[in-house]
Amino acid sequence: LGGSIFIGVFNVKAMLDEHIKNLTQYCAADIFITFNRDYPIDEIIPIAEQIDGITYVEGWKTFTGILETDDQSEQVTIEAPPDNSKLLGPLVQTGRWVKPDEDHTIVVNENFYENFPNLKPGDSIILKIDGRNETFTIVGIFNYTGLSYKRAYVNYATATEITGSWSKTNSFRLVTQNHSLNSILNMEDKVNEVFRDRGYDVNNISSVQVIVNESGEKINLVI
Repeated sequence: LGGSIFIGVFNVKAMLDEHIKNLTQYCAADIFITFNRDYPIDEIIPIAEQIDGITYVEGWKTFTGILETDDQSEQVTIEAPPDNSKLLGPLVQTGRWVKPDEDHTIVVNENFYENFPNLKPGDSIILKIDGRNETFTIVGIFNYTGLSYKRAYVNYATATEITGSWSKTNSFRLVTQNHSLNSILNMEDKVNEVFRDRGYDVNNISSVQVIVNESGEKINLVI
Protein backbone atom coordinates (compact mmCIF):
# COMPACT_ATOMS: atom_id res chain seq x y z
CA LEU A 1 0.00 0.00 0.00
CA GLY A 2 2.80 2.38 0.93
CA GLY A 3 4.50 1.76 -2.39
CA SER A 4 1.27 2.46 -4.29
CA ILE A 5 0.79 5.76 -2.47
CA PHE A 6 4.38 6.79 -3.23
CA ILE A 7 3.96 5.97 -6.92
CA GLY A 8 0.66 7.88 -7.02
CA VAL A 9 2.20 10.96 -5.41
CA PHE A 10 5.21 10.74 -7.70
CA ASN A 11 2.96 10.57 -10.77
CA VAL A 12 0.92 13.60 -9.63
CA LYS A 13 4.08 15.61 -8.98
CA ALA A 14 5.54 14.62 -12.36
CA MET A 15 2.31 15.67 -14.12
CA LEU A 16 2.20 19.04 -12.36
CA ASP A 17 5.92 19.59 -12.94
CA GLU A 18 5.22 19.07 -16.64
CA HIS A 19 2.44 21.67 -16.45
CA ILE A 20 4.87 24.17 -14.93
CA LYS A 21 7.40 23.36 -17.63
CA ASN A 22 4.75 24.12 -20.26
CA LEU A 23 3.95 27.36 -18.47
CA THR A 24 7.57 28.51 -18.61
CA GLN A 25 7.65 27.65 -22.33
CA TYR A 26 4.81 30.12 -22.79
CA CYS A 27 6.26 32.62 -20.31
CA ALA A 28 9.87 32.86 -21.44
CA ALA A 29 9.95 36.51 -20.37
CA ASP A 30 10.36 37.56 -16.74
CA ILE A 31 8.13 40.62 -16.62
CA PHE A 32 4.89 41.46 -18.43
CA ILE A 33 3.79 45.06 -18.72
CA THR A 34 0.49 46.23 -20.17
CA PHE A 35 -0.64 49.80 -20.80
CA ASN A 36 -4.17 51.18 -20.90
CA ARG A 37 -3.66 52.23 -24.50
CA ASP A 38 -1.42 51.37 -27.43
CA TYR A 39 2.00 52.97 -27.75
CA PRO A 40 4.53 52.79 -30.61
CA ILE A 41 6.63 49.64 -30.19
CA ASP A 42 9.82 51.38 -31.31
CA GLU A 43 9.19 54.02 -28.63
CA ILE A 44 8.62 51.68 -25.67
CA ILE A 45 11.34 49.09 -26.36
CA PRO A 46 14.32 51.52 -26.23
CA ILE A 47 13.06 52.98 -22.95
CA ALA A 48 12.72 49.51 -21.40
CA GLU A 49 16.10 48.38 -22.70
CA GLN A 50 17.78 51.40 -21.09
CA ILE A 51 16.63 50.25 -17.64
CA ASP A 52 19.55 48.70 -15.78
CA GLY A 53 18.88 44.99 -15.41
CA ILE A 54 16.66 44.61 -18.50
CA THR A 55 18.35 42.64 -21.29
CA TYR A 56 15.66 42.11 -23.93
CA VAL A 57 12.15 43.36 -24.79
CA GLU A 58 9.41 42.36 -27.23
CA GLY A 59 6.07 43.97 -28.08
CA TRP A 60 3.19 41.52 -28.50
CA LYS A 61 -0.32 42.01 -29.83
CA THR A 62 -2.88 40.98 -27.21
CA PHE A 63 -6.65 41.19 -27.60
CA THR A 64 -9.78 39.24 -26.77
CA GLY A 65 -12.38 37.37 -28.75
CA ILE A 66 -15.69 35.80 -27.84
CA LEU A 67 -16.49 32.17 -28.61
CA GLU A 68 -20.24 31.81 -28.90
CA THR A 69 -21.86 28.39 -28.70
CA ASP A 70 -25.45 27.26 -28.22
CA ASP A 71 -24.93 27.13 -24.46
CA GLN A 72 -22.77 30.11 -23.62
CA SER A 73 -20.33 32.82 -24.63
CA GLU A 74 -16.71 32.54 -23.47
CA GLN A 75 -13.81 34.95 -23.62
CA VAL A 76 -10.69 33.92 -25.51
CA THR A 77 -7.35 35.61 -24.93
CA ILE A 78 -5.59 35.96 -28.28
CA GLU A 79 -1.90 36.82 -28.61
CA ALA A 80 0.44 37.45 -31.51
CA PRO A 81 4.17 37.47 -30.87
CA PRO A 82 6.56 39.07 -33.35
CA ASP A 83 7.36 36.71 -36.19
CA ASN A 84 10.95 36.44 -34.97
CA SER A 85 10.06 36.11 -31.28
CA LYS A 86 12.72 34.69 -28.94
CA LEU A 87 10.29 34.33 -26.06
CA LEU A 88 8.04 31.49 -27.12
CA GLY A 89 8.88 27.82 -26.75
CA PRO A 90 7.48 24.83 -28.69
CA LEU A 91 3.93 24.68 -27.35
CA VAL A 92 2.03 22.78 -30.04
CA GLN A 93 1.00 19.24 -29.12
CA THR A 94 -1.13 18.55 -32.21
CA GLY A 95 -0.59 20.07 -35.64
CA ARG A 96 1.84 22.96 -36.07
CA TRP A 97 2.48 26.62 -35.32
CA VAL A 98 1.10 29.52 -37.38
CA LYS A 99 3.26 30.77 -40.25
CA PRO A 100 4.03 34.47 -40.86
CA ASP A 101 2.54 34.55 -44.37
CA GLU A 102 -0.79 32.94 -43.47
CA ASP A 103 -4.11 34.73 -43.13
CA HIS A 104 -6.40 33.95 -40.18
CA THR A 105 -4.76 30.72 -39.05
CA ILE A 106 -4.85 30.06 -35.32
CA VAL A 107 -3.40 27.80 -32.64
CA VAL A 108 -5.73 27.12 -29.68
CA ASN A 109 -5.30 25.52 -26.28
CA GLU A 110 -6.76 22.23 -25.10
CA ASN A 111 -9.63 23.96 -23.31
CA PHE A 112 -11.41 24.26 -26.67
CA TYR A 113 -12.01 20.49 -26.47
CA GLU A 114 -14.68 21.23 -23.87
CA ASN A 115 -16.80 22.79 -26.60
CA PHE A 116 -15.52 20.74 -29.53
CA PRO A 117 -14.44 17.23 -28.37
CA ASN A 118 -13.41 16.23 -31.90
CA LEU A 119 -11.52 19.42 -32.69
CA LYS A 120 -8.54 18.94 -35.01
CA PRO A 121 -6.21 20.94 -37.26
CA GLY A 122 -8.03 22.00 -40.41
CA ASP A 123 -11.28 22.81 -38.61
CA SER A 124 -12.69 26.33 -38.72
CA ILE A 125 -13.74 28.40 -35.74
CA ILE A 126 -15.56 31.72 -35.47
CA LEU A 127 -14.63 34.30 -32.84
CA LYS A 128 -16.37 37.62 -32.35
CA ILE A 129 -13.80 40.43 -32.06
CA ASP A 130 -14.90 44.03 -31.61
CA GLY A 131 -18.38 43.05 -32.74
CA ARG A 132 -17.19 41.37 -35.94
CA ASN A 133 -17.23 37.65 -36.68
CA GLU A 134 -13.74 36.49 -37.66
CA THR A 135 -13.30 33.01 -39.12
CA PHE A 136 -10.03 31.20 -38.37
CA THR A 137 -8.54 27.93 -39.54
CA ILE A 138 -7.06 25.90 -36.70
CA VAL A 139 -3.57 24.63 -37.52
CA GLY A 140 -2.45 23.51 -34.07
CA ILE A 141 -3.58 22.68 -30.53
CA PHE A 142 -1.39 23.18 -27.46
CA ASN A 143 -1.52 22.29 -23.78
CA TYR A 144 -1.59 25.41 -21.62
CA THR A 145 -0.97 23.78 -18.23
CA GLY A 146 -4.51 22.49 -17.93
CA LEU A 147 -5.91 25.88 -16.93
CA SER A 148 -9.63 26.37 -17.35
CA TYR A 149 -9.66 29.31 -19.73
CA LYS A 150 -9.18 29.64 -23.44
CA ARG A 151 -6.03 31.00 -25.10
CA ALA A 152 -5.04 31.24 -28.73
CA TYR A 153 -2.24 32.54 -30.94
CA VAL A 154 -2.35 34.10 -34.39
CA ASN A 155 0.47 35.48 -36.49
CA TYR A 156 1.41 39.14 -36.32
CA ALA A 157 -0.04 39.99 -39.74
CA THR A 158 -3.46 38.61 -38.81
CA ALA A 159 -3.40 40.48 -35.49
CA THR A 160 -2.48 43.68 -37.31
CA GLU A 161 -5.34 43.25 -39.77
CA ILE A 162 -7.78 42.73 -36.90
CA THR A 163 -6.52 45.50 -34.60
CA GLY A 164 -5.68 47.97 -37.35
CA SER A 165 -2.17 48.79 -36.19
CA TRP A 166 1.18 47.28 -37.13
CA SER A 167 3.52 49.50 -35.13
CA LYS A 168 1.62 49.97 -31.86
CA THR A 169 0.59 47.71 -28.99
CA ASN A 170 -0.19 47.84 -25.27
CA SER A 171 1.59 44.60 -24.27
CA PHE A 172 5.33 44.10 -23.76
CA ARG A 173 7.51 41.29 -22.41
CA LEU A 174 10.80 41.96 -20.68
CA VAL A 175 13.74 39.68 -19.87
CA THR A 176 15.83 40.48 -16.80
CA GLN A 177 19.50 39.82 -16.20
CA ASN A 178 18.85 38.23 -12.81
CA HIS A 179 16.03 35.69 -12.77
CA SER A 180 15.61 35.29 -9.01
CA LEU A 181 12.20 36.14 -7.57
CA ASN A 182 13.41 39.00 -5.38
CA SER A 183 15.33 40.55 -8.24
CA ILE A 184 12.37 40.30 -10.62
CA LEU A 185 10.02 41.86 -8.05
CA ASN A 186 12.46 44.73 -7.58
CA MET A 187 12.67 45.14 -11.35
CA GLU A 188 8.87 45.32 -11.54
CA ASP A 189 8.93 48.35 -9.24
CA LYS A 190 11.75 49.94 -11.23
CA VAL A 191 10.01 49.41 -14.59
CA ASN A 192 6.75 50.73 -13.21
CA GLU A 193 8.47 53.85 -11.87
CA VAL A 194 10.32 54.55 -15.13
CA PHE A 195 7.22 54.45 -17.30
CA ARG A 196 4.91 56.26 -14.87
CA ASP A 197 7.47 59.02 -14.38
CA ARG A 198 7.54 59.49 -18.15
CA GLY A 199 3.76 59.84 -18.25
CA TYR A 200 2.86 56.45 -19.71
CA ASP A 201 -0.51 54.99 -18.70
CA VAL A 202 0.56 51.72 -17.08
CA ASN A 203 -2.22 49.22 -16.47
CA ASN A 204 -0.41 46.26 -14.93
CA ILE A 205 3.02 44.76 -14.36
CA SER A 206 3.31 41.08 -13.48
CA SER A 207 6.01 38.46 -13.05
CA VAL A 208 6.15 34.96 -14.52
CA GLN A 209 8.19 33.80 -11.53
CA VAL A 210 5.27 34.55 -9.21
CA ILE A 211 3.01 32.41 -11.41
CA VAL A 212 5.50 29.55 -11.39
CA ASN A 213 5.97 29.78 -7.62
CA GLU A 214 2.22 29.73 -7.06
CA SER A 215 2.00 26.61 -9.22
CA GLY A 216 4.74 25.02 -7.12
CA GLU A 217 2.77 25.77 -3.96
CA LYS A 218 -0.24 24.03 -5.50
CA ILE A 219 1.91 20.98 -6.15
CA ASN A 220 2.89 20.85 -2.48
CA LEU A 221 -0.74 21.17 -1.42
CA VAL A 222 -1.77 18.29 -3.69
CA ILE A 223 1.04 16.12 -2.39
